[in-house]
Amino acid sequence: MKKQVIILTKSTKYRNLCVAGIDANTSEWVRLENKNEQAEAVTENDITYADGTVCQELDIVEVECLDEDATSYFQSENVYINTEHRLVKIGRATWREVLEKHPVEVKKNILGMNGDHISKEFAEKRGYNASLQLIKVENLTIHESDLDEKTQFKHPKATFTYKNNLQEEKKYTLTVTDPDYHPAKKERKLKEAYLIVSLGVLFNRNHYLLVGKVIESLDEPYYITTSNRNGKKYFHTNNNCSLLKLIGSTEYYSSGKIARDGVLLCKECKDN
Repeated sequence: MKKQVIILTKSTKYRNLCVAGIDANTSEWVRLENKNEQAEAVTENDITYADGTVCQELDIVEVECLDEDATSYFQSENVYINTEHRLVKIGRATWREVLEKHPVEVKKNILGMNGDHISKEFAEKRGYNASLQLIKVENLTIHESDLDEKTQFKHPKATFTYKNNLQEEKKYTLTVTDPDYHPAKKERKLKEAYLIVSLGVLFNRNHYLLVGKVIESLDEPYYITTSNRNGKKYFHTNNNCSLLKLIGSTEYYSSGKIARDGVLLCKECKDN
């Protein structure tokens, strides 16, 4: 069975990846799972194309899936990938195109939850196993990463306001597993942003809400070039920038990754 999927998240999951997106034809949520890995996480090799390049967010891919049912009591969107077949890239999307296909989901709360977690027992009884939601939030703060006992950076926390379908303002504090924000070496504040929130696998008998993707701007991702003169990276807000055409080889960066890595704005783009 083949599916065409617009990849929207490549978040951290048990040293591997939680890869999710929307069906390019139906706009329904899809989470790719490897049944042979811990927590059924996807490996980087699983999403590496035949030419050796790795699938990126907003890539439109064709993926071979197993017929076996991968859904669970807390995640209804899961499909098992056939690891004997490589993903095939068939195009690219933009965040604006994604929102046209799958608008933000304004509901009473996030995935039926008022807090950051639910127990396994409650998840089994609630009769509601959706585990992905695209939302728009206000007053987002991504806090500086704490250190664990081994002085390793923990995933940062995000606090924000979610205005629900009753126009009530609900406050949430969730862990961010979007790798573009890890480590968060300083606090980052945004007036508004889009988030993809996921209900994670069981941890200490609870399922936690996780921020798998932060979208600071619908203009993301930005092209990045590396200067041949000084080796520094620059991001470009103008896709017609002469330096993009001159250098040719580019990468994609989100706003979070740009801020995390200290990438500078291209002078030509800034002047225009």
